[in-house]
Amino acid sequence: MVIISYLIIIFYESSILLISLSSSFLIVSLYTNNESILSKFLRLGYLPYLGKLTYSIYLFHVVIFYPIKVFATNYSVNNWIIIFLIGYSFCIFICLYIYKYIEKPLIDRGYLIVSNIK
Repeated sequence: MVIISYLIIIFYESSILLISLSSSFLIVSLYTNNESILSKFLRLGYLPYLGKLTYSIYLFHVVIFYPIKVFATNYSVNNWIIIFLIGYSFCIFICLYIYKYIEKPLIDRGYLIVSNIK
């Protein structure tokens, strides 16, 4: 039994290492090869701007999704796809304003402070 648990731990850790290494190689290849199909896709339309919102989405997704989940549960909405689409749309909408009126001005102020120090 102990051997099986060690094998499971080794397999789990090696799979995490494999995922981490392949992700790293993907990022490096996207950085060095601007003409790849994936690189072109990631530069389309609103995706670069959505990339700027990722920190706000990361910070606020739980705060936004939890009330939507509670509301959906109270009204017996059990379709997780609908909950996800509504929650993600609302999250992007809120994070657009957070980025525009809070995050971006603070980033600009930080650049100003750093440029005055030099």
